[in-house]
Amino acid sequence: MSTFLLSPILVPLALYLIKPQKANKLLLPLGAWMTKYGRFVAGLIFLAFGLYLIVNSWSAVQFT
Repeated sequence: MSTFLLSPILVPLALYLIKPQKANKLLLPLGAWMTKYGRFVAGLIFLAFGLYLIVNSWSAVQFT
């Protein structure tokens, strides 16, 4: 599980260590995209997680 959580750090680092030019070519546009749309993506992730929690808690409530 910790490797999965560290993959946003480890993958770019490994790319830079193995092929620096290719990593630059790949990661610079990705960084620009994340700067532009990062808040929106984070908002969608939090919205999905919140809906998941609401649905799970709603199904746990028993109406008797």
